[in-house]
Amino acid sequence: MKSLFMLLFTVSALITGIENNMVTQEDQTVEASFLGIVDGEYHFATATDKIAFQKIDEDVAAAINLEDKALQGKKFTVSYSTVEEEHGDGEIIEVKTITNLKPLEL
Repeated sequence: MKSLFMLLFTVSALITGIENNMVTQEDQTVEASFLGIVDGEYHFATATDKIAFQKIDEDVAAAINLEDKALQGKKFTVSYSTVEEEHGDGEIIEVKTITNLKPLEL
């Protein structure tokens, strides 16, 4: 009985790992200027780097419409999560999602 339980547990863990194929990192926060939307990605620039976000939480998008061109060049505090997704060919892609957005100036 114990062996059967261990077998079922192992198979379950393998299936779950195969289906999820992603690793989530802790949320991060940066101050950045909004550059615009290019090919569905939200582009921001910090003092030292540029960051492209592939997704934005629905509630954040509803609160601040980044499609408004008047927001380009404006500074924000951007909180985001990063998920590493493994695709079928073994390639790992980072997907950054904006989880909170606060204007520093308007």
